[in-house]
Amino acid sequence: MKKISPADKIYRAAKSLFYESGYYGTTTRDITAKSSTNLGLIKYYFDSKKILAYKMINEIFDELLDSINKHIKADDDPLFYAMTYTHVFMSMLFNDEKVESFVVEAFSDEIMEEIEDAFYRSYQYDLNLKILETHSFSLKFNTHQTIQLNLFSFHNAIKSIGRMRQRGRMDITNEQFRLYIFKLILFGLGIDLDDEQKRMEQSYLLSEKIMSENERLNNPSKIFLEP
Repeated sequence: MKKISPADKIYRAAKSLFYESGYYGTTTRDITAKSSTNLGLIKYYFDSKKILAYKMINEIFDELLDSINKHIKADDDPLFYAMTYTHVFMSMLFNDEKVESFVVEAFSDEIMEEIEDAFYRSYQYDLNLKILETHSFSLKFNTHQTIQLNLFSFHNAIKSIGRMRQRGRMDITNEQFRLYIFKLILFGLGIDLDDEQKRMEQSYLLSEKIMSENERLNNPSKIFLEP
């Protein structure tokens, strides 16, 4: 049997705790107790709970991308790809309240600093660049500013609306939430959703196919609870 490294023990314990208790409900001492390690090892391998949560968010994103890339390529139709990605992401959240709760909490300002830095080096940034080759939010903003504003608008909307839903302070259905996110991000790219209904419908159908083929997306607790 392969020996599990201290780093793997810590990360597996953190994932499980994030799922059961959320980001804010999990402490580093909880993680050390569950992983039979110590605070020094968390500091050595991950620096902080924030980095563990960031790693968890990245694992979710990677799961989405791997599944989507089996069906379409971003270069073929960047906007269609982005719409499919957003559909899959939102559907995954809606499939498990605990996963939605973790993501909402993990989109905190402190973790956003890590996400933002990585985003500017990612395929997602390049995808936005390709979309903005044929669209523009406003000539008063350069391309980087447009992408930056859209990134924070998306994450803040997920965080704020999700938090209000969890607290029972906003009566909004999953589909209304999905529609608002689409309206928001497409507006931020200078695109009117009403002009893209065909892409919207086709990307949703493809997202449903992708979800049905991937048990970890359809039942996202598996991303947290399985090695």
